[in-house]
Amino acid sequence: MTRKVLLGWELGAGFGHAARLLELARALAAAGLEPVLAVRNLNGAWPLLEGGGFPVLPAPVPPYVGDKTWGARSFSDVLSSHGFADVDVLLPVVLAWQGLIELIAPAVVVADHAPALCLATYGDVPTVLVSNGFCLPPSHLPAFPPLVDAPELMPDDALLAGMREVQSRVGREPLVSVPGLFAAAEHFVTVLPELDPYRQHRLQPAVGPLLGPLTPVDVPSEPSFFAYLAASEPGVVDMLTVLSAELPGQVYLRDLSQAARTQLIESGVTVLDRPPPLAAALARASVVLHHGSLGTAEAALGVGRPQVSLPQHLEHGLTSHLLQRMGVGREPEREPAALRKAVMDSLADDVLQRAATVARQVAARHPVGSLAAVVRRCVELAER
Repeated sequence: MTRKVLLGWELGAGFGHAARLLELARALAAAGLEPVLAVRNLNGAWPLLEGGGFPVLPAPVPPYVGDKTWGARSFSDVLSSHGFADVDVLLPVVLAWQGLIELIAPAVVVADHAPALCLATYGDVPTVLVSNGFCLPPSHLPAFPPLVDAPELMPDDALLAGMREVQSRVGREPLVSVPGLFAAAEHFVTVLPELDPYRQHRLQPAVGPLLGPLTPVDVPSEPSFFAYLAASEPGVVDMLTVLSAELPGQVYLRDLSQAARTQLIESGVTVLDRPPPLAAALARASVVLHHGSLGTAEAALGVGRPQVSLPQHLEHGLTSHLLQRMGVGREPEREPAALRKAVMDSLADDVLQRAATVARQVAARHPVGSLAAVVRRCVELAER
């Protein structure tokens, strides 16, 4: 009898989570398991998933209850801002995950940035956590380490009390710490160690990308840009419109209105209707614009492209900082002239050469992807 595997994604706006789960689903199916996906933002991720051939369900998602003007200090703050201290908010989400688990009856669960799913499976269903560095912090520490100098949203004691009460109501053993949320599962941090914000805290280093880094590709003879951004971010459409007067570009913008689409097309920008195959899009461009997504940053590093980032939150800001420290990234002010300058400066010969050098170093250090190791462990757990 074929054993099912539930692959769940719960938090995070970027579609890299969906793409990662789809790659895993394909490999797990080839290994004899039957994947079922439960994903956040089903409509937005559908262009990536519709051809996969697997059942796709909407995931139970904890609502955002934080202040949009406030910035997270640590992963505890990410949990607090999604109601993990509030039993009335968290309990329905955990119960919904448990309901899905009862219906699907998976032999193993794979979770990508899905902390409520981890509560639902805690100590009961074999679970494998697969995600980037930020979304999968170390579980052995007494508290999640602060990543920026900022006030915390609430003390860990209050957060832990809320999660422990939910665990009590759903019949799970209580957590001993907030990081212990992830302690009852296997961990695969599938990102380049160079982009892992918890690198210094890991007992085991990140295993690297699922499919290994992309092969370095020479920059095209004619300069151009590729942008993967959110159209809802203030000023993005106007900044790209101004940039297009200097440089041809291809863009995929989430939540793009028809008026903004028309504005960009009339300015000469090529507007894509769905996320393109990332490797091909990056290879065609000389410089990459994004918000600081780890998936996009990692792919651009592998190809060898300078990057300009416009961070939206803590994870993006950390990635942007690491790119700048490596000498391949810039983070301009949010206005057209500054973005234009950052992009044009990225086309300087020394910047392009630095990006190409880093790409060769990455390829030499991480020649093999981690997909086979993840699949092997999932199969072993399912066969138990």
